Amino acid sequence: MSSTLALEWACKICNIIFYVSSWSTIAQIEEDRDVGKNPILPFISLAVNNASWAVYGHLIDDSNILFVSLVGVEFGIYYSYVHLVNSPAVMQKKSRFTISVACLFFALLVFTITHHYPPELQARQIGIICCALTVVQFGSPLVTLKEVILSKTTQSLDFQRTVASTLTTGMWFLYGYTKADAFVMLPNGFGATLSLAQLALFCIYPSRSHHPLSDA
Repeated sequence: MSSTLALEWACKICNIIFYVSSWSTIAQIEEDRDVGKNPILPFISLAVNNASWAVYGHLIDDSNILFVSLVGVEFGIYYSYVHLVNSPAVMQKKSRFTISVACLFFALLVFTITHHYPPELQARQIGIICCALTVVQFGSPLVTLKEVILSKTTQSLDFQRTVASTLTTGMWFLYGYTKADAFVMLPNGFGATLSLAQLALFCIYPSRSHHPLSDA
């Protein structure tokens, strides 16, 4: 097996592990019939972000990106559906609106790219958008990092998901490097750096707050 093929398989496996890392949250939602404090936006973002990457993979004829992205779309749709049907009525209304906006955004994105740009520029334009969407998606944990530093506990961080994110972004950064694809390298390089920072916090802070009275 060549090193390129091995890297492609590593990217696939790491990505699927990353998708599955949210399964415990979804299983808990299904068991409790309640979403708790879990927002639906990350699941919708997973679907839209991967749908955009699927278009990019199709335009540059990269079956590896296309396959992984389509799998991600399926996970994102399923997770969003489970969250939606187990949400309170008031939250369902807001979630349906968010889903509608996300679908409209993606439809307008594809229409604009395919009808207003020549074929030779379509991949570049969708690549820029994919890069931006991925940076935004990876940037959201920055709020969590601030919370961890202030509270001096990693209780709000999911260790398994952080490890999965580190492996996934690291593999895709290497993949982008071998393909000389800046649109793949840049957002995943940012994501890998952020994920490594999160892993470092697990070495610095405990997984839960320490209360002196609990030892009494």
